[in-house]
Amino acid sequence: MQACREVYRDKCHDFAKLAELQPSLASHLVWLPPRDESASPSSAGARRATIDFAREESVEELTRCILRQDFGISWERPPRSLIPPVPNRLTYLLWLRDLVLSTKPSDGEGGVRGVDVGTGGTLIYPLLGASAFGWTFLATESCEYSLGWAERNRASNAGVKDLITVRDSKGGVLLGVVDEGARYDFCMCNPPFFDVTEERSLHKP
Repeated sequence: MQACREVYRDKCHDFAKLAELQPSLASHLVWLPPRDESASPSSAGARRATIDFAREESVEELTRCILRQDFGISWERPPRSLIPPVPNRLTYLLWLRDLVLSTKPSDGEGGVRGVDVGTGGTLIYPLLGASAFGWTFLATESCEYSLGWAERNRASNAGVKDLITVRDSKGGVLLGVVDEGARYDFCMCNPPFFDVTEERSLHKP
């Protein structure tokens, strides 16, 4: 999907335009002085907007708006959980896609199936992979709190929810979790191995 590959390459989001398309972002905008000091306040050159990336609620809303605008994904962040940067997560999937398609038979992208071990409550990789590429995911999670949120995020996306299965993995990583005889094209497990901000602070060097 070339359009998906190019969506963030050499491109920064126009926050002002995104806020026009996704009004819930408007209250989080921070307006910057125009690069051209002679530009009138109403000119296009004066409309420089960003968000305060130090404010979690602003980053969360930006993530929600990007997912909704660019991928049609309805997404909620589990309280206190880490906020996934969408361009970074998409880049990871594009790299994985290249790897899968380089080894997959001639049927290509159709029918690609993957396992996301420790998917987390955000369910970000299965949601992106299913929405952008039409992949089918088994998303496993051992934390009951994150498992519930992952299922909630799956259920709120009617267009892709049937492509994603969320499964409890407290009994093991793969054995006893993956159906016997099932075949998958890839298995991914992406750090960090913690879900909430408090755990992240404990793992800082």
